[in-house]
Amino acid sequence: MIRWLTLVLRLAVAGLKSRRNLVLENLALRHQLLVLSRGSKRPRLTPLDRALWAWLAHAWDGWKTWLCLVQPGPVIQWHRAGYRLYVVERPSAGWAAQQLREAFAFTSPPKCLLRDRDGIYGGEFQRRAEALGLEEVRIAPRSPWQSPYVERLIGSVRRECLDHAIVLNQAHLHRLLKSYFAYYHRSRTHLGLDKDAPEPRPAQAPGEGKIVTVPQVGGLRHRYERLVA
Repeated sequence: MIRWLTLVLRLAVAGLKSRRNLVLENLALRHQLLVLSRGSKRPRLTPLDRALWAWLAHAWDGWKTWLCLVQPGPVIQWHRAGYRLYVVERPSAGWAAQQLREAFAFTSPPKCLLRDRDGIYGGEFQRRAEALGLEEVRIAPRSPWQSPYVERLIGSVRRECLDHAIVLNQAHLHRLLKSYFAYYHRSRTHLGLDKDAPEPRPAQAPGEGKIVTVPQVGGLRHRYERLVA
């Protein structure tokens, strides 16, 4: 009975959609089936596949509900001198341990390391942390709120950048994130910094000129400045 009601509801919703959306939805579904039929356990998108979805993103509002891409994961490493951004397809415990060593190659490490329980923090990583004198503080399972600063940053990256872009490859993801973090540090205001950016921005008086918009992150974000005519 429930399945029957679900089918009826789906047909009713489909009847309310425009013919154009139905055609695009059918195209998206057929393309997914085509990709899956290629016989690979992990199908890869070709340039033509990406071009199709780039067009669908402009022509159809519902494209996000049908798109599933396996993307490399960004890894952001902060230390006292600033931050480093890496895009790694399969980060391992050994790779993470190496980054930990390089982060404090010329500076003293902090006393504690707050982290979650991801498998990347394996034995090799733990041995490296112990050698540096770091006390590892693990948050409770499935408790991201215990690491609020990192989770807030990850949320900002998704909402303000990655949710609005189709990532074509690893190099494209790196350029996109590099552009976003330049905006994040130099232009984006933060309530915790009294509406200033991490790299302080000088206050501009009304008499310093007309307000102009400076596109950043490929036009996804903007910076507003006063410019003398």
